[in-house]
Amino acid sequence: MNINQFAVNWSNHMNHVRKAFDDLWSNSELTDVTLYADGKKIGAHRMLLSACSSYFRDLFRAFPQEHPIVVLKGVNYVVLTDILKFIYNGEVSVDSAVFDRFLQTAEYLQISGLSERENVGNSVKKTDEKPEQEEIKHKVRRRKRKSSNSLPDNTLLKEIKQEDETEHADEDKFIEDQDLESNVTPDIKIESEDHEPQPIDEQLLPIENSTENNSLRCPICSKVFSHPYSLHHHKPVHMGRTQCPICQAVLSRRYNLKMHMRTRHNIM
Repeated sequence: MNINQFAVNWSNHMNHVRKAFDDLWSNSELTDVTLYADGKKIGAHRMLLSACSSYFRDLFRAFPQEHPIVVLKGVNYVVLTDILKFIYNGEVSVDSAVFDRFLQTAEYLQISGLSERENVGNSVKKTDEKPEQEEIKHKVRRRKRKSSNSLPDNTLLKEIKQEDETEHADEDKFIEDQDLESNVTPDIKIESEDHEPQPIDEQLLPIENSTENNSLRCPICSKVFSHPYSLHHHKPVHMGRTQCPICQAVLSRRYNLKMHMRTRHNIM
């Protein structure tokens, strides 16, 4: 060390940082990502999620929105809350009824300290056992992933756009995850995609002009419209772009979905 330098050490640094993040999370302060599970939302901090989960780090790198909304289909809300407590505090007490699901979800989300097989056995202890029976080991089955550094192929970014161009700046963006296996939460309906999504021009046939009354007919549902503008705003219904990612309600237009998210789910 250079003789003109001074070593400054903060002995309580890690405890201070952990407490500071826990206080911010407990009070929902400065959160910059919203997670949805079981239709319930919970705020978090992308920096800490990224530091503790390679899954979230890759997700936020791929979709760098200012405040993304991540919909985790198939993830139990109580389990998600316990995982966040573990991330923010380094420890958590998990109910035995959801313990297996907790480990499976942590493995799926690649939570550091829980997703590595060699670490799980040493980090899990029962709180209601005798001292000699405290330490228990769990075998966590690793799921095969196409690539540990890439996002699941069917992680979808859904953009809910305001049709009125004057409110385009308020556009809401959702990151919807549909890759969690059904054995993690068997009581929840899991929607998955087993095929590559087709390009839009392959999903919808060319618009055919009707010779009768100069009307337009939807090539998917055969609904007839009197103006090309109406048909244009009807097409997203068949692409799944007007379905609410929270309650799965299907709206007739993207504008109606926008208003639905504001009034029903209080998401601006």
